[in-house]
Amino acid sequence: MKKFKNYCSVFASIIVLSNSVYAQDSAPVTTPAESVTTPSGASSVVNIFPIQAPQTTAPVAQQPVAVPVPVPPPAPIPVPIVEEPMPPAPPCREPVAVGFRGTLGISRFSERTRESGHSVAYHTDINILQSSANEVFLPYLEGGIVIDIPIHHYFAISTGVLYSQKANHRKCFIDTTNFKSENAIITRIGYIKIPGQLTLRNWFSDDKRFDISAGPYMAFGIHGIVKERYISDVDDMIIHKTETKIDVFDESVYDNNTMSRIAPYKRFDFGFTFSTTYEFKRYMIGASFDMGLTDITKPEHKIGNTRTRSIGVFFGYMFR
Repeated sequence: MKKFKNYCSVFASIIVLSNSVYAQDSAPVTTPAESVTTPSGASSVVNIFPIQAPQTTAPVAQQPVAVPVPVPPPAPIPVPIVEEPMPPAPPCREPVAVGFRGTLGISRFSERTRESGHSVAYHTDINILQSSANEVFLPYLEGGIVIDIPIHHYFAISTGVLYSQKANHRKCFIDTTNFKSENAIITRIGYIKIPGQLTLRNWFSDDKRFDISAGPYMAFGIHGIVKERYISDVDDMIIHKTETKIDVFDESVYDNNTMSRIAPYKRFDFGFTFSTTYEFKRYMIGASFDMGLTDITKPEHKIGNTRTRSIGVFFGYMFR
């Protein structure tokens, strides 16, 4: 029994020594203790079940975190602005279009020089081509089909087939003390007219434009009428009054000067036409001027320089 107590005392010393070594590496903690009696009879407290306490280390100072400073972006390098050339206009903006047009205007004959007049007989003497006469404008009509042929964005060819009237009113007066006379001759000739104009266009929008056109025309007479009214009086008493009508293209008209049957006017006429047109939403309105270049009197009459003139306002519609 004494030996057992010695063994226990040695074992307890070993445990105390191990606890002291362990205590150098760790902080002391409170553990369940057991009272042990040493061989000398003294009792000591022995920690049978040591429990390691969690290490409490000093907080590590945090390193300052670098805050990124915003860096402004580099200034953009100026790029030189190069103006791109405008694309070329299409060679043809629209297809060929057909429409109709009607014109209302005034017309007259222009006679620059004259020789002495003479009579053209048809049942009665009618002095169609008189010397010293005053020409007066008469209203006329024109209408038909027009054709628009675009050849470029700003150019086109305008043509068509039109019925065109040319009219003239010639007046001659003689007024003396005892004798007065009045001779009025009204001429109307109907032509089939074919113009050929070059058109310059100014576009305001896709459906609005302004056109300026100029070019020649050809015309062929299909009918013509001359009406004459002659009144003469002496001392305010009518002594002669006639009203006559003849066909200007009728070959049965008899010319007293040449002693032959010949019509006074030619059928063919050639000249230039000028026009301006404003078109909007297929409707068009404009003005035209025709200047005849052909002397429409036949050379057998030896009067000459009788040319047609007309100016008018037209309205129309294009099927585009």
